[in-house]
Amino acid sequence: MILPQSNTLEISLKCECTGEELFLRYAWPCASDKLDSHKISFSDFSTLKILIEKGGIPKRALLAVCFQNAVKAYGVYYRKSDRAIPEWSFDSVADYWRHHHIHPDKPHKCDLIKGIVRKINGCIISVSVDEKMLPVKNIYNLPIQVGKTAYVHQHSVIEIMD
Repeated sequence: MILPQSNTLEISLKCECTGEELFLRYAWPCASDKLDSHKISFSDFSTLKILIEKGGIPKRALLAVCFQNAVKAYGVYYRKSDRAIPEWSFDSVADYWRHHHIHPDKPHKCDLIKGIVRKINGCIISVSVDEKMLPVKNIYNLPIQVGKTAYVHQHSVIEIMD
């Protein structure tokens, strides 16, 4: 399911993070594949892992090195947007990932999906998408509740919406 652009404001249950932190949260599930295919260095991967595990704001230059295509696509999106919100703000990054991040040349799992949380079993969450159930992981230990909307990237819950 590819998300259509939305004109409605959605409220994230955890939006204390910066745009750079949110970008990393969405991109992180791709980091292992990038490391395995030698697209990022072990040093950069380790830095990303520390930022994810302990918190911290990633430098944009690090994001650009590690997630070159996504950062480039975000820049193109932002330049074409109405720029009513600052570049790299939480809202701008969220809009890009929720409504504009797609990979037409890659498997479906790379596209962002939006679904409803139907069942919680530890860190495995069942999300309904187009009347199908999709098992996903709560890798960020988000406060998930049945009935809430979840944004999922690479089979990982990235955001929970109120």
